[in-house]
Amino acid sequence: MDSDTDDDGLDDGEEVNTYAALGSDPLVYDPDSDSDSWYWFEDCDDDDEDRSPGHVELLDDFDNDCDFLIDEDYWALDTDNDGLTDYDEYHNITTDYLDGDTDDDGLPDGLEYNEYSSMGADPLVHDADADSDGWYWFQDCEDEDFDRAPFKPEVLDGKDNDCDEVVDEDFFGLDSDDDGLTDYDEFHNITTDPELFDSDSDGLSDGHEVMVSGSDPMVFNFDRDEDDFYDFEDCDDLIDTINPSGVESWNGRDDDCNDEVDDTLNRKSLVNTAPDFRQVHVWDAVNESLVLSIGSIPDDVTATLSWQFGDYTLTENVSSDGRGVLIEPIDCEARDTTLTIYLCDQGSGPQQVTATLLDSDHTTILVWDIDMGVWIPPDSLSEKLLSFITSPTGLAVTIVLLLSLVGGCVYTVGRISHKRKLKDAYQAYDLKPEKFTLSPEFQDYDLPSAPDLSALMGEQNAPVQLPSVPVADDDGEIPRAPELD
Repeated sequence: MDSDTDDDGLDDGEEVNTYAALGSDPLVYDPDSDSDSWYWFEDCDDDDEDRSPGHVELLDDFDNDCDFLIDEDYWALDTDNDGLTDYDEYHNITTDYLDGDTDDDGLPDGLEYNEYSSMGADPLVHDADADSDGWYWFQDCEDEDFDRAPFKPEVLDGKDNDCDEVVDEDFFGLDSDDDGLTDYDEFHNITTDPELFDSDSDGLSDGHEVMVSGSDPMVFNFDRDEDDFYDFEDCDDLIDTINPSGVESWNGRDDDCNDEVDDTLNRKSLVNTAPDFRQVHVWDAVNESLVLSIGSIPDDVTATLSWQFGDYTLTENVSSDGRGVLIEPIDCEARDTTLTIYLCDQGSGPQQVTATLLDSDHTTILVWDIDMGVWIPPDSLSEKLLSFITSPTGLAVTIVLLLSLVGGCVYTVGRISHKRKLKDAYQAYDLKPEKFTLSPEFQDYDLPSAPDLSALMGEQNAPVQLPSVPVADDDGEIPRAPELD
């Protein structure tokens, strides 16, 4: 009798009673293909010697112990102590679970994966620290600059040294040199030295120059004339009398540095006039010359003068420097110049001569009151006649005379024409003019004058007094008056 009919190393009874449910058959040879001492019906993979019940679980993505779980012994195991389980490193992250720093960058795989992956770290990629400041590129705000890294002390250098995204914030309110300017402003905005009270060494603090005087704290300011005013305050740093505290004098300069030349000066009290313009001057214009002059105008002052006699502008009578006027005696009979004509027409009486002085945009007017005496010769007969004719009355009389003359001429011409026509008529009708002549007794007869109408208006009811009718001649006929027209 053979207890192992199929010669597979299993008793027939064992195959029937124990392994039949697993597929064993005592008549069929049951192989152990991988020679791991586990028959096919016991082994979860009879072709793999690393897989069988009781086999040690390996980290290989297989169920080595045939318990239907893969690599379960590595779920919590961290062989390299890098903070990652062997299972995760093998299955999910692909790092070396036996090497705590897979990329050899000095950072544990677990730290790179769990802490720094959001910052760009990768446990499979070497992370550099280019500036060797102890901070990796993903931690450093500038990995090429050794002076910039987290927790570095802030330095006044225009950099974010501590990587907090604020530049030089420790110097916002700091004034290291006590010059009134913060270190931040001096370095970033003004470019002065935050450690020097007076960057340009001119005796003025940087703060004073920036906030008070408005000068440049980086440029040395001089006081060349030593008047205690720097060049930026002084309008002329070469003359010690010219400065903001200077006293204005009449010299053509801005002594007090207020941008106005020779202001606040009463020039009338500074000039000399001959004669004194404050007094009335008597001038016999026919026998005396009128001489007016202005003196004491400083040579440094550029001044122009213009003169007027009344409303007449004097030009030819002005001196070459413009500071004097000379008017020679006038001859009102000759009237040989326009000024003479003007003065003679003005006649004797009060006059004014005005001198206008212009310097440095300031105008000063000097006025002389002149009591002028002028002798005007009497008019000749022809001048009187001309004067009468050109007067309103003379013009009226002249017009009347001209109208009368024209009327007389017209009347005379009319009479001559009438007589010529009458003569022609007599000749045409063969009449003798003597026939129409009045008899001698009527030739001397005076016609009565026209009645006084005003009297008639006053005596409306009074009878009208008519003239007597002339006595008829012997023939009893009333003589006819000759036809005048």
